[in-house]
Amino acid sequence: MNELIYKILLQVGTYLIVFFVTIILFNFLTKSFLFTYLIVKASRGNKLLIRVLSYTGFYYRAGKLDNGVLQFKNKLKNIDTYKISKSDIYQEMGVNIVYVDETTKKVLALDGSSEEGHDTEKFQSLLQRALYRPTLKDDFKNIAVLVLCGLNLCLSAFIIYTLLTTFKGSSSVGVV
Repeated sequence: MNELIYKILLQVGTYLIVFFVTIILFNFLTKSFLFTYLIVKASRGNKLLIRVLSYTGFYYRAGKLDNGVLQFKNKLKNIDTYKISKSDIYQEMGVNIVYVDETTKKVLALDGSSEEGHDTEKFQSLLQRALYRPTLKDDFKNIAVLVLCGLNLCLSAFIIYTLLTTFKGSSSVGVV
């Protein structure tokens, strides 16, 4: 009986190994389409499938759309942002998909054409400047921390001064 269970577990393990190797090989052959598609499909509309055309071909990424701004990580793990409209989003295989050209930094239509007059690099630069500009809250926090440190320093100096003046008159403290 023990040998039968061992043979069954060995056979199940072999089938699982063959299954996972097949899935990983299929994902490799489709240029990481499978796992990216499953991520987008599992997000139930929160993410978009992005087909990025690069110098060496195309690859797929999952991205988010927020107020007309599409954001995703490219192959170099940098965040790319594109301003898109609803007409740039297509429905294929049950998910929303956007075609992007990485070489010209433009959103593509189904026929491969792109709209003129949109400078993605300038838009990316303006977006980065807006995201990382200093705000009034940061200045207020810095001032509040400096004031608290100053009060702490004054209180510590006062405590040390009072301790030194109280022990100054006693002869039992110190060297005779």
